Amino acid sequence: MLPLLEKLIAVPKPASGLPNSLFAQYEAIGSALAYRVLPIEKGLLFIGKTSRIALKVEFGNRWEFFNTITALREADADIKVLVTSSNSKAMSMETAYTVLKKKLEEKSRWVLVDIEGKKEPMFLNFREKSREPRAAAPRKKPASKPKAEVELKKSKNYGMQPVNAPPRRKKIYGKRKRK
Repeated sequence: MLPLLEKLIAVPKPASGLPNSLFAQYEAIGSALAYRVLPIEKGLLFIGKTSRIALKVEFGNRWEFFNTITALREADADIKVLVTSSNSKAMSMETAYTVLKKKLEEKSRWVLVDIEGKKEPMFLNFREKSREPRAAAPRKKPASKPKAEVELKKSKNYGMQPVNAPPRRKKIYGKRKRK
């Protein structure tokens, strides 16, 4: 993982001035690691020699979450980071992850970060490209014990059953009607 990404994830929640002091901390980290930092709406764009990272902070309502996710999807970046709060009632990290993975079928790499520190960061589409895919090991079937041949007979409404099986009865739910 990129050193910049590791440091962005490790930033603690500031005591006051939440969005502005967060942006100041993120900008200082990016500048220290030789990234060119450009401001974008509700976030920052980190441009490095080999990678581009778009970061946005969102604590608003559900509509603002969807607008932020849409804006991040359109951003020209290799990795997209969404910083939220686990105290936010609008959309949880798990919901955002599900929306990105299942509904939008996102193919680019995403990181969802909880600024409160209560939840672990969630990574979407992060597989090392340098690793070769694992070769599927041939699975061996467990040795099954030889089953004794069971004589079957066709029963009414229940398909095939063993000859010595007790007859099946339908369960009756509720009370019977009285005549």
